[in-house]
Amino acid sequence: MEKINPYAFYVLGTELHPLTAISSNEGKIAVKSLFFPLWNADIAMDRLLSGDLIKLDFSRSAAQTLKNRLHDMFVTHFLDDKGDIKFPSEGEEPYIWSWQWNSITAALSTFQTIFQTEMEKATTYQVSKKGIYSTVDLVESAEEVFPAELAPFVNQKTKDDIHAAGRCLAFNLPTAAGFHAARGIEGQMELYWQTFTKKTGTCHGWQDYIDDLRKVMTAGIVPVPEERTVKMLELIKAHDRNPVMHPRDVILSDIDARILFSSAEGVIIAMAQEIKEARKALGLMPATLAIAATP
Repeated sequence: MEKINPYAFYVLGTELHPLTAISSNEGKIAVKSLFFPLWNADIAMDRLLSGDLIKLDFSRSAAQTLKNRLHDMFVTHFLDDKGDIKFPSEGEEPYIWSWQWNSITAALSTFQTIFQTEMEKATTYQVSKKGIYSTVDLVESAEEVFPAELAPFVNQKTKDDIHAAGRCLAFNLPTAAGFHAARGIEGQMELYWQTFTKKTGTCHGWQDYIDDLRKVMTAGIVPVPEERTVKMLELIKAHDRNPVMHPRDVILSDIDARILFSSAEGVIIAMAQEIKEARKALGLMPATLAIAATP
């Protein structure tokens, strides 16, 4: 997926339109009037053909033909043998015939017609904003939803899944958004479980993580996970995680996905805050960054 800048299409139009405004006097066109229209249009077509604006399909051939004719006329009238810019000498009034210029306008007309057809069929969409979340932030950096001071205590796997969940949410893929949000919680739960149980590796599923955390809470060993956070995990497991992970179940609405995304944000932040405090209590600070790379 590539981001498209709509304003660049406006700029392209402003650079090509002056070609249509060139007028003749008794069939003659002053060469000096062609410099900037040819220069700007030639650069614009280079940029379009490079793919920076959009990848061309069946209009590419017409675009290349227009580019070639622009370049050839510019080279003929405004470059010397060394490739340096040249202008008519003082007092010299060179001209071309209007029929010569027609090769440019004909190529432009052909390109515009074919380009219009391609753009009408292009798969471009406008993505609506989701609540208070910026569309750009959801697409490009949803993982930045976590406070900067807690980011080192968020598992990298969790960041990756929340990044994916944000993109899915932005593009109206609620089931996929819910799936990645649930995976993001599980990734952080793994780090949360490792911190409080002093174990390594992973568990088979959410219930195993929760059972172990409950054992730590009743064993009298400090630090212990907070009841509120573990309860949140139990509720999400029962009402959100299990249904969305079931192959026959689908999140039917954008609202459902947004609720799960917000729930994931809240419980991951809560776990990260407890991990930070637990590490401080255990004397493991300030080695905070290493924790984000925990497998």
